[in-house]
Amino acid sequence: MSIDYSAINQLLIHIIEQRRKLSTLNYDDPKYDDLEEELHDMEDEFTEEYGDFLEDILVDVHEEVCPEVEVFAPVSYIPREVLVEKKGKQQHFISPYGQGVWIERDHEGKEAYLVMLPNPLRIELVHSPDERRTVWQEK
Repeated sequence: MSIDYSAINQLLIHIIEQRRKLSTLNYDDPKYDDLEEELHDMEDEFTEEYGDFLEDILVDVHEEVCPEVEVFAPVSYIPREVLVEKKGKQQHFISPYGQGVWIERDHEGKEAYLVMLPNPLRIELVHSPDERRTVWQEK
């Protein structure tokens, strides 16, 4: 089975952008409920279309960096906040510390977070605001 990394990447960007839009609104904003429903639809599509594939990758990542921590649904690894930098014509997404799935202790005995980011599609292990490394990236 061939995986379309570009399609995963684009849907991941849309989910992140939708989360960013929602974070700027109050719950009583008339647009909030509609945007939240669209976000849930995108997250459901992400899970239905790519969940099994991404879960297999996450199992491998967990075995490598935090074998005693259970694997969550792939959508759990998508950050609620991101910083976006322009790199040429492409956006580069960076997750602030504290986003994604919390790892009490990784293989180095450090507290960390696992986060899934686009451009390129990747999973990062984030130990602190200044310490992060890519543990998986699209091929």
